[in-house]
Order: sequence, then structure tokens, then C-alpha cells
Amino acid sequence: MPQYSLGELARRLDTELHGPPDLLITSVAAWDEAQEGAITLAMTERIARQVAAGRAAAVLTSADLLPFLGEKPALVASRPRLAFARLLALFSERPLPQPGIHPAAVVAPDAYLGRDVTIGPFAVVESGAWIGDRVVIAAGAYVGAGARIGDETLIGPHAVVYDGVVLGRRVVLQAGAVVGSDGFGYERAGEEIVHLPHIGTVVLEDEVEVGANTTIDRATCVTTRIGRRTKIDNLVQIGHNVTVGAGCLIAGQAGIGGSACLEDNVTLAGQTGVADHARVGKEAVIAARGVAVGYTPGGRMLSGFPAHDHAQELQVLALVRRLPRLVEEIRSLRARVTELEARLGVDKQS
Repeated sequence: MPQYSLGELARRLDTELHGPPDLLITSVAAWDEAQEGAITLAMTERIARQVAAGRAAAVLTSADLLPFLGEKPALVASRPRLAFARLLALFSERPLPQPGIHPAAVVAPDAYLGRDVTIGPFAVVESGAWIGDRVVIAAGAYVGAGARIGDETLIGPHAVVYDGVVLGRRVVLQAGAVVGSDGFGYERAGEEIVHLPHIGTVVLEDEVEVGANTTIDRATCVTTRIGRRTKIDNLVQIGHNVTVGAGCLIAGQAGIGGSACLEDNVTLAGQTGVADHARVGKEAVIAARGVAVGYTPGGRMLSGFPAHDHAQELQVLALVRRLPRLVEEIRSLRARVTELEARLGVDKQS
């Protein structure tokens, strides 16, 4: 396991040091599991107070939480979670695979393999596939005929890259991801249901990451495209002919219908939906379980169905939660009106 002094970590992470620079940090741990030698992350006052009383050697935090940490050594960052991501990278010990083709792999004779390629056991590379330099194709993965895999891309165990699909440089497919399967296209003809063949492809641009068991369908005729640096969580469904812009974040169980478009830097939270042919504007954020229909404007946070201004949706939800009490008030008012009418001898038929 790597070891760093607190001062060295402060320099590498570009953070402000509060504590002895020679303090040795040997691990990174969650705040409630941190032991001697560990550094942890504190993002709230409650956790900061717990860390102050705990055994962690140091804490990564923000300036506003320093008063709650007592004498605990700290690294202060303007964006603690970003610094924490870089901290974890420093302590990562995942073994790098050794280049080479496992004897149990199946590679077509006419497939092109770049330098220092790694192909694991029971992986398959079909005819005409083009594999760039330092690509890793893990155990049981499949690369279809004519697919193109850019340099330094990682294809995880049992991931599938169908024929003709194009992956850019430094793309990551986690285990079980499927890129280029047929889209959900059918037409009814009486009692028969006719499948629409999908003869297009999928392009994942540079540095796209796709989570485990996520599926991205090929286009009907042209291209399903995922823009550069977009990150996609596990268990996401992206339909045929979809265009996703650069730098998007798509959380787990989101679903994007056919021919929809996400402009650059869109964020979809968990279980969100984007309807067929919908368009989500640049830098929009759709909260969990929101559904984009038609055109959804960019540059703000949205929620609900159909997705609209998040603050307005919160007001609506607050009113909905008051409905039981409002119904009781209406019933009480009706009873009082009936009683008053009886006292005054009001004829309801008049």
C-alpha cells in the first residue's frame, strides 16, 4: 500500500495543510471505519465532529468545517470531493494486466492488434476488428466483426462490443456492458409483429465510461453517439439513434428513449427518463425520477413529470402532502355550513 506524508499529500492535492507535514498517512477510509494512519473525508458538521473524536490520523475537508475538528490534522480543499477522488487515485493498487493473448482467447487471423494489447481467457475478437495500442479485453468479453477499439481502452469481463461499433481512446466498459445491440423497433401488421432491422452503429467518443450491465442500442440507419468524457452509471438503457453530448453524467437506472438528444454537460439523476425524440438542453440537471418530454430547457435543475422547474415541483409536492389535512378542513367546513343552513332554515332547493 502506498504511503505519503501529510505535507506531500497537501502538495499533490493542492490543498491547505493544517497539521504536521511529516505525519505519515498509510490508507484512506470511511469516517466511521478510519483507524490510526488513515485519512478520511468530512463533508458535514456531524461527520466532522465524529472524526474529531475518532482515531483517523487526518481528514480532508472544507474550510467551514475546521472549527468542528478540534486539533485533528486536516487538508482543506475548496472542492473536497474532487480532492478526495484524486486522493483515492494515489492510493489505488489495482494490478495492471500484463500484455499478451491468453491461450484460451479466440482471435480471428485478420483482426488487427496494436502494441501491448491484453486479451484475457475466453475473450473473442472477430474478423476484421481493429484493436489499438494498450487495449485490455478482459475474460469472456466479445468484440464483433469490424469493430474499432481505440488506444488504451478497457473492455471489462463479459462486456460485448457488437460488429461495426466504434470506441474511441481511453473508453471504459465495465463488466457486462453491451454496446451495439439492436434497438427496440417493431411494427404491427395484423397479428404479426415485424422487427425493424438496425443497420446503423454506435460511436463512443474518447474517455467515455459505461457502467456494468448498461446497454446502448445501435442506430436504425446511422449512428447512436455518446460524446467525449460522458460517464454512464450501471443499469442504464440508451435507445437507438440517441445523441448524448460531451461531458454528460447519467446515473443508474436512467432510460433514454429512441432518437432523444442530450446536449453537452447534462446530468440525469437516478431513475430519470427521457422520452422518445425529446431534447434536453445544455447543462440541464434532471432530478431523480424526473421525465423529460419534448424540449426541456438547459441551464437549470428540473424534476417531475414532465420535467419542469425544480423549485416549482417542490411547491407542488408540498401542497400534495397537505391534501389529507385540506380534505378534513373541507369536510369540517361543509358540516358547519349544513348546520348554519339548518339553523337559518335555508331551503337548499331555492
